[in-house]
Amino acid sequence: MYLSRRESLALVVLLVLSSVGAGVYFWRRAMRGEVTISGPPGTEATVEAEKKEFVVHVCGAVKSPGIYKLPAGTRVYEAIAAAGGALPEADQGALNLAAFVQD
Repeated sequence: MYLSRRESLALVVLLVLSSVGAGVYFWRRAMRGEVTISGPPGTEATVEAEKKEFVVHVCGAVKSPGIYKLPAGTRVYEAIAAAGGALPEADQGALNLAAFVQD
């Protein structure tokens, strides 16, 4: 059985889209730090990958804007302090200072 040129093209497009979709799904999971551990059937568990430090860009109305390496679990107010603190004109009310920084 042979496929027509149009059917072959449709099959290739479908396979490419499926591959891209799977790639995006797994890339996004990796960016969140989730890792799937599998053992015997039915015992899969998702755990948070251990990240020791994040690289963040602190900019805006701070004394020393730049890129900083901070330990996992650092809060926004701590990232601002690492950048020398907020300048007087900074609107810190526009930020959630208690939020965790993200890599």
